[in-house]
This record gives sequence, C-alpha cells and structure tokens, in this order.
Amino acid sequence: MGRDRWDDRRLRLAEMPTSKHHCQIFCSNNNEEGGGSPISNSVDTFFIVDIGSQNGTFVNSQRLSESKMSSKPYQLNHMDEVVVGSTKFQVHLHKQWTCDICTVTEGKMIDISQKNDGISNNMNKSKQKISEGDMITNIGSNINNNTTQKELLEFQRREELNRLKRKYMGPSNINQKHKKYVDRAALRREIHPDNGPVKKDWEDISQVSAEETKNLQTKIGSDNKGNKLLQKMGWKEGQGLGRHGTGILDPVQLITNEGRVGLGAGGKKSQNSTTETLQEATRRVAKERFIDLFQ
Repeated sequence: MGRDRWDDRRLRLAEMPTSKHHCQIFCSNNNEEGGGSPISNSVDTFFIVDIGSQNGTFVNSQRLSESKMSSKPYQLNHMDEVVVGSTKFQVHLHKQWTCDICTVTEGKMIDISQKNDGISNNMNKSKQKISEGDMITNIGSNINNNTTQKELLEFQRREELNRLKRKYMGPSNINQKHKKYVDRAALRREIHPDNGPVKKDWEDISQVSAEETKNLQTKIGSDNKGNKLLQKMGWKEGQGLGRHGTGILDPVQLITNEGRVGLGAGGKKSQNSTTETLQEATRRVAKERFIDLFQ
C-alpha cells in the first residue's frame, strides 16, 4: 500500500497521511514469523509489514513500529482491523465457507429493478447533485416521469463521470472547450524565412528586344502555325489572300497614333522601325548637337 502510483501490484491510497511506501502485505506458510494466533500449516497465512511509514500502521489499535522504522511481519487474522492513514480495513480470512458478514443474503442484495415511483425520487436526487457541483450539465433537462430505466442509468453514469472529472481534473480543464489558435503561417515564416528581395510586378514583364522587333520586317517561316493553316486552305507563298488571290501580299503595317503623347512628339510612327535603346538615343542626340554647333 502507498500514496503514489506504481506499475506493480499496489493498493493506492491517495491521501497525505499515507506514506509513499507505507506497508506491505504478503502470504506465507511460515507461522513462526507472525505475532498473532497460529493457523494451520496447510492454510496460507497473510502477514503485514510496516516499511518505515511516517504515521505508522495500526492493527487492532496497536501500532506495528515507530515513525520511519520498519516493523516485523505481523500475522493477520480473521476480523482484524487494519488502519493505514485515515483508511480502515477489515480482514476476512475464510478457511472454507464465507462468514455471515460476507455471505450474500436477500436483505443485502441491491434491487436494481426500480419502479416508476422510485425513478422520480432518484431523478430529484440526481438533480440536487447537479446543482451542488461546480459544473451544471443539461442532461437532467430531458428527464421526466416517463424516463425508462435504461435512460436513468445512463444519466447516473454521466453524472458520476462528471463528478470524477470535477474532483481530479478541476473545473478549469473541463470548461476549456476552445483550443488556442495556432498561427501556422507565422510558424512557416520562422522555419523557412524568405530573405530575398521583394520583386515588383513590372519587373516580371518581359520587354520587347530589338531582335524581336525586327521580326516584323521578315516573313513568317514555313513552321509557323498561321502559314500551315493557309497552306492547308490552298494558299501558296507569293499569292494574295482571298478566294481569288486579290488580297494583300505584305503584312499589315501597324501604325500607332501618337497625337496625344504631348509636346515635341512626332505624328505617326510605324511599329516596323527599330526600337532605340537608351545608349543609342544618347549617341544620336549628342551627334545632332555636334552637327548643329559646327555647321
């Protein structure tokens, strides 16, 4: 017996008067170790030993040893009273048949076949237990006089479960329904930080180079999809478009209207002209200024 949990066979008494390792009960056939009345050698004898408890172990109001001192094995007899901490036990050792106290008789049986009259009384008692507790449940709201025995037993089972939760877990753990929100985005940023420069939208736009602009002045190749579609419809290179071949031969010239650009801008400019780079424009302006100065 002891106060702490143990993986081995142990009777746990979760109370402060009981020591962590209070006493030990074992079975033996050696009658010389006991201090009580002898028992036949053919019957197993039980002994109790105090293993240095603080408050001691009492058998029939007799303390087995002093505080923090182990005792000698003491033989347990029928109807002995053993006190461990604040818990009292009564020893029952039966050689053959059970004694009168342990025998189950009609008067000691618990009648579980309750009638409807008894259901209402138990229902009121259960509701009183709910009001006295720390946490009020809504189970009792559905109980009425027409409650069956099965529903009542289920109600009592839930109430006993809630009582054990309030006793050992506390009300704070029961009422904690909503869990704390986990910001997974913040955790991901901590684990995989992105230290690279921020890219703007306009940086991803591919600018048209001078080589791509020059393609407007050249004819499309035979591997072009548009060229293949025209050839499937009977068109050949050098012929005009249309049913009778009287359509245009050259590509359509794309001309932009730059009349709204502002002061100093030209009128119309063909898209077929090569796009100037910044360096080329700088050289051209410098050359024009040089010519204007020395002419």
